Amino acid sequence: MMKSTILSTAERIDTLLPASLGRQTNKLRRLVILLVHSLYHHENEADNAGVYPHEQMTVDKLRQFFDNFLEMGYTFVSPDEVLAVSHLPDKAVMLTFDDGYHNFVRVLPLLHEYQIPATCFICPGYIEAPKSFWWDAFYRNARASGAGDASVSRQMGLLRKKSFDQIYRFITDRWGKQAFDITSDLDRPLTLQELQYLAREPLVFLGNHTFHHTALPFQDEATIRKEICSAEAFFEQELQQKPRVISYPNGDYADFVTTLCADLGYELGMTIDARWNTDLEHASSSQLLSLGRFMLSGRRDVKRQAKSINLPSSISSTIRRLKKHKYSV
Repeated sequence: MMKSTILSTAERIDTLLPASLGRQTNKLRRLVILLVHSLYHHENEADNAGVYPHEQMTVDKLRQFFDNFLEMGYTFVSPDEVLAVSHLPDKAVMLTFDDGYHNFVRVLPLLHEYQIPATCFICPGYIEAPKSFWWDAFYRNARASGAGDASVSRQMGLLRKKSFDQIYRFITDRWGKQAFDITSDLDRPLTLQELQYLAREPLVFLGNHTFHHTALPFQDEATIRKEICSAEAFFEQELQQKPRVISYPNGDYADFVTTLCADLGYELGMTIDARWNTDLEHASSSQLLSLGRFMLSGRRDVKRQAKSINLPSSISSTIRRLKKHKYSV
């Protein structure tokens, strides 16, 4: 709540910056990447979902974001268009979803209506053996046990650096294997059948989010390779695709991780560093594998967020970067 209030205030200040700065931004060629995790029909559904709250984004709020970026002259692009960098529009924006929740399918009518592409980064380990994502399993069981928000956030911040095996043992030792049971359509991942349908959808692009959603910089090389390559094997076997785009779980990355991803054939990598991506025509492989993204919020004013993101440097973006290590999935 405190973080949301601080960001809301910063975005309000950003909108008061001189109009001349806004005119300057229109001269800068850039790629802006947006991030969403879950998508709800309405705010009450988000409040009562019983899962980690994420940004509490609703379908209507996302529509408002589409309208705002289009009004500011942006063109929504796909990963393929980003890779064909010479053909990118001057003001390009890319829509991404992390994790692969079932509720991603709720964006399809909007994508069709606006003819906007979206990229969904998936964790196959939760699809192959259907179960709740580990952060949802931990969040709801910890809250049910009486833990407060601060305690939950602190423990999740520690857990996210562990391997999935360590996280799984920690949760099941406390609450049993049933802690990972799916409780509703709001906490479940996409099914294989849904994913295969999405793989045939022209406006949907799929990317690697590691097999178990493992924070890569905190693992040894063997574990990193296993997490990335096991997800790749799933793509190739079940979807007949080889992903070229990866999103780093929690936004955690490091030079040795981007180098390894390049060696494995990845061409674009997504962080959660709140910044524009510019001069892509001359970007190195390392730069293309550490692209900045802005996490959208359904709890703050949409127009202010959009206007703030449209600034090359803003107070709210600086705060996001300073707080990026606060737990995010």
